[in-house]
Amino acid sequence: MTFDNIDTLFLAGGFGNYINIESAVKIGLLSPSLKDRIIPLGNTSGTGALAALKSIRFDNILDKIKSKAIVVELAGDDDFAVEFAMNMMF
Repeated sequence: MTFDNIDTLFLAGGFGNYINIESAVKIGLLSPSLKDRIIPLGNTSGTGALAALKSIRFDNILDKIKSKAIVVELAGDDDFAVEFAMNMMF
């Protein structure tokens, strides 16, 4: 997979709520090629829970999103862990 395969990068939780995209790109945390395709979302779990409680249509919308989403689990990938550590410029 390359950055060209990514339509949009959604950043959720506290990370997505408080991140400064310009700074994250500047220090190499996020790729400059994704800069214009990054959307910080903040507290998505809270927002999703409220939407689920308030809207019957939410289930249909969520099913459409889930059918298009691709989960990339990096935590268990040894290559990712090494690449991540080797690219930390401290």
